[in-house]
Amino acid sequence: MTDTRSVHLVLVGLPGAGKSTLAPRLGERLGLPVVDLDREIEQASGKSVAEIFASDGERAFRRWEQEVTARLASRP
Repeated sequence: MTDTRSVHLVLVGLPGAGKSTLAPRLGERLGLPVVDLDREIEQASGKSVAEIFASDGERAFRRWEQEVTARLASRP
């Protein structure tokens, strides 16, 4: 049996592709926790994704995305 504490499944796709709809269903079915990267970025930055894009630009958002993704991926 697989130790799900070390499993990370990442859904990647364009905005509107259905990642946020599919993730909770998939997580429940596989018994894995679900983390919304945009929500994590908003918590870490103190700004909404829209605010980051508007005030700091896409580059800043992508830096947040990389930083938060790396932090989440390092969790057991």
